[in-house]
Amino acid sequence: MHSKRTEAQIARAATISFHRIITSGEVPKEPVTPNAGLLKVLSAFLGFWGQLQISIMLHATRGESE
Repeated sequence: MHSKRTEAQIARAATISFHRIITSGEVPKEPVTPNAGLLKVLSAFLGFWGQLQISIMLHATRGESE
């Protein structure tokens, strides 16, 4: 706690900033958009995988009697 108080006093007493901007930000030439093809393929895969997991869980919980 004492060290934090000391740091705060030093920060208040400082006349210069300790922060520097290393590089300036760059604006992209074209807008950033989601990759539609990747999203469609990933959604289809996850949908298929989810349905498969649900059917496996139902088969395991219901057993062989049905």
